[in-house]
Amino acid sequence: MIFGDKLYYFSPRYNQLKKRIKVFREFFKQKITQRIAEIEKGNSHNSDPKRKDLLQILAQDRKEKGMDLSKTLSDDEIIDEFMSFFIAGKDTTSILITMMLYAIDKNPEWASKIR
Repeated sequence: MIFGDKLYYFSPRYNQLKKRIKVFREFFKQKITQRIAEIEKGNSHNSDPKRKDLLQILAQDRKEKGMDLSKTLSDDEIIDEFMSFFIAGKDTTSILITMMLYAIDKNPEWASKIR
C-alpha cells in the first residue's frame, strides 16, 4: 500500500476527524482557560494544599515562572497533555469494564453473588 496513507488525507473520514479534533481541542481550551483563571484568582475547588490536581500544579508553575514558555508549558501543550489523559483514562476504563463483564459471564457463581 504505497499511497494508502497519503490518500487518507483526501478522504471524507479525515475531514470528519479533523473537525472532531478541533471541537475537542476547543472544548478543552475553554475549560482549561476557565479553570486556570479560577485557580489564579484563588477560587480553586480543592482547598487542601497537599492535594493538588495536575491543572493546579501547572497553573502554580506558570504563576511562579511567569509566562516564559521556555520554562513552562504553553496552552497548546497543556491541552495536549489533558487530551492524552482523557483518552488514556477512557480507554483503560472501557477495557476494565469489558474484562469485568467477561469474567462475570464466564463465572456464573460470581454473577449470583453480585445479584
